[in-house]
Amino acid sequence: MTEIPKMALSALRLSQDRRAQARDELEMAMRGHWNELSGIQPKDRTSVGRQFLIELLGAYASKIFEIGAGELVDRKLAPIDLGKRLDELESVVQAHLIPPQFDFRSGFCLSELEYDEAYRSHVKAVLEDCVRSWKKKRHVAETEEAGACTVADEFHEVRFRKPRQMHFAADAEKSAKAHDQRAPLLAAATCEGGFSYLARGTSIRRGAAHQIDASKVRRRPVLRHVSDPGCH
Repeated sequence: MTEIPKMALSALRLSQDRRAQARDELEMAMRGHWNELSGIQPKDRTSVGRQFLIELLGAYASKIFEIGAGELVDRKLAPIDLGKRLDELESVVQAHLIPPQFDFRSGFCLSELEYDEAYRSHVKAVLEDCVRSWKKKRHVAETEEAGACTVADEFHEVRFRKPRQMHFAADAEKSAKAHDQRAPLLAAATCEGGFSYLARGTSIRRGAAHQIDASKVRRRPVLRHVSDPGCH
C-alpha cells in the first residue's frame, strides 16, 4: 500500500472538515427556517418555504463544488485534465442534490423538490457558474504564468555586444607628422604615353620625370578610345 504523504493527508482531512461544516450549517439553517414557519401546518411548510429551500440548497451546492475544485487544483493536474475533472465534479454534486440526499431530518419534505423545475434549474445554473468561474480563473493564472515565462525567456535571450573602443593618441600632432613622413606605397608620375607607377622608395622632383631610372618604373598601357566606323 502506498503511503499517503503527510501534506496530502492533512489537505484531505481539511476538505472533509469543510464538507462536514457545510452540511452542519445547512442542517441548522433548515431547522431554523422550519421553526420560523411554526404558525403554518407542517404539511404546508415545504411549499411555503420552497423558495428559501431552493436558495439554501443552491448555496450548499456551490460550497461543495468549491471544496472539490480546490482539491483538484491541489493535485497539480494538467489544464485539459483539470477541465474534465471540473465537469465530472459538476455531475457528482448535481446527482447529490437532485434529488436532495441528506441523512438528517429537517422537517421539510425534500423529495418534493426532485421534480421541481425551479429547483433543478437553480442548482444547474449555480454549478455551471462555478465550473465557468474556475475554468476562467485557472486560464487567467496559466496565461499569466506563461506570459511571465515568455518575458523571462526574452530577457535572458537578449545579449549586448561589447561596445567598441576608440583609442586617441596622447600627442595628435606628433602622430600626424609621423604619418606624413611615411613613404607612400606607390608614386605616380606623368610622362608621355600616360601614367607610370613607381615602386616604394622612389622619389621624383617636379619636371624631372625623364631622369627616373627605367628599371624602377612599371608602365601600364594607356587605353585609348577608338571609334568604330561601323557605329556611325
